[in-house]
Amino acid sequence: INSIMAVGCVVTVLLFQSSTGLAGAYGIAVSADMGITSVMFAVVARRLWRWRRRYVIAALAAFLSVDLLFLAANSLKIFAGGWFALAIGLAGAIVLLTWLQGSALVARKLVDDTRNIHVFLATLWAQVVPRVPGTAVFLAGNRNTPYSLVAFVEHSHVLHQQVILLSVVTGILPIVPEHRKVHVEWLPDGFWRVTIHLGFMEEPDVPKLLERVRAHGVKWDPESTTYFARRLVVRPTGDMPMARWRKRLFASLTRGAADSIRFFNLPPERVVEFGTQVEV
Repeated sequence: INSIMAVGCVVTVLLFQSSTGLAGAYGIAVSADMGITSVMFAVVARRLWRWRRRYVIAALAAFLSVDLLFLAANSLKIFAGGWFALAIGLAGAIVLLTWLQGSALVARKLVDDTRNIHVFLATLWAQVVPRVPGTAVFLAGNRNTPYSLVAFVEHSHVLHQQVILLSVVTGILPIVPEHRKVHVEWLPDGFWRVTIHLGFMEEPDVPKLLERVRAHGVKWDPESTTYFARRLVVRPTGDMPMARWRKRLFASLTRGAADSIRFFNLPPERVVEFGTQVEV
């Protein structure tokens, strides 16, 4: 991001040559940001602070009456540099909306392609899969059976004595209270479902958070634990309802996204990854 900003600043200076030339772009950016901030203030006041509707409308009208006047005045400079700020905002919005739509489509496809965990457990009982000492942590994106769990059993024909199905959920709060971070659910035959709730400002440290599961009856030993993750490869060749150029953009974004080892702060020497391809 820093490199992109550095290049963007240099290109902007070379494009406009002077601060006078930049005035149009700057005016549009600042006035539009003021208007957006007023709208977001109204959303926060209504949803989080629980202000009465009439107070929110009155405050929003007061702020927007000024902000929109500034924006209208600066709109006359759109063709004199203001287009640059709008183009940057449009590009950012396209990237964010493409990631949001693509992630939702992939999540829906993964749910459709995976089995219910209880169906998988019934298959284990029917096949009498041998159990080996240790704990296996499988990263799960939903409440179905993780792909990495199915792939591991199919290839190795064994399973650990204790299995943790781990989901990390990011909420709308910046920081989740400590007593709400970890939720543990017992499943039959040595299985546990652990859900970690984090705020959007918190960085997930899975090994550290998993230490709390001992209080819920889980025998947690980090030295005998193996993490299983899925490395997702997106192919823009499917029939999902999405423009082809946006499919290619989403595929390139997934290639540049942080992998599970770095994102969840997992010990690399204790991680096994399974690759899977998804066509969008």
